[in-house]
Amino acid sequence: MLESLRQHPILCAAQVLAFLIAFPAFFSTVSFSVALTPEQAIAKFDKPLPSGWTAGVMNHGKYYQWWTIRERPVLFALSAICLAGGVLFLWSSLGWLWWKERTGQQDAAHIFQKPHAVSENGER
Repeated sequence: MLESLRQHPILCAAQVLAFLIAFPAFFSTVSFSVALTPEQAIAKFDKPLPSGWTAGVMNHGKYYQWWTIRERPVLFALSAICLAGGVLFLWSSLGWLWWKERTGQQDAAHIFQKPHAVSENGER
């Protein structure tokens, strides 16, 4: 794990950034998915939303204000895209690192190195 960090510091920083994007995007996407209108809140929990709210999400017995997908479709789409993109990047980059370690692949830098001269008896 630490060896991977030393060999690919930019990739590891990108993975941290992808996680930091995907985590709040997950929260936002789930909140959009479970947001309730005032009518739905009364029907489901028998507890009204605070006045003036168009939608809310029940969390530990209290509501927090949110929007429905119908109210903010662009924000919902952005949340879903950020979530999918972050998770896909993390999954593919971790898979690539795992494959690279398992197959013993080297970095592409070794391709551009000049070969060493080898004597007739096989010594360099």
